[in-house]
Amino acid sequence: MSRKLARRFRSWDDDGNGIIEQIDFVRRARRLAVALGFVVGSPEHQVIHENFVRQWDALAGVADADKDGQVTEAEYLEAFAKLIAERPEAFDELYAPILRLTMRLADADADGELNEAEWLNWFTAYMGQQAEQAQRTFQLLDANGDGKVTADEVMAAVREFYLGDNPDADANLLLGPIS
Repeated sequence: MSRKLARRFRSWDDDGNGIIEQIDFVRRARRLAVALGFVVGSPEHQVIHENFVRQWDALAGVADADKDGQVTEAEYLEAFAKLIAERPEAFDELYAPILRLTMRLADADADGELNEAEWLNWFTAYMGQQAEQAQRTFQLLDANGDGKVTADEVMAAVREFYLGDNPDADANLLLGPIS
């Protein structure tokens, strides 16, 4: 699990400086809002921003051991392992609301699912991945081949990525190869 968490840490580190800070979440929120067609400062941008800041606050509250406003990879790995061991339900409390909200906002045709174009737009902005990786991830998640993914399918894959122990699970490739 530590390799998967290290991979996720790197994807949160928006500026690549080796630490996660609130600004990484603020930048990601802004990029996602713009990618979804919302004007910076719009009510939709504000909702995304507030949810990302809330996620940062939750992360920093458990991971920023020295309270310096920065989360190192070591702090992230230790806090995540501890949080999941003590409160496995915390995963859904932390991730489900922001995933569901942002996927709903990305659902341009409002059908309750993301087609490949909507997915690429959402996933590249939210997860900070290249379009090529986003396409591969979409294909992994679209197990039934209907050209759409639901929030429940994404939550199941994200849950498997973080909490699963099957080294062969497709969900392990959500963020690309784990090195």
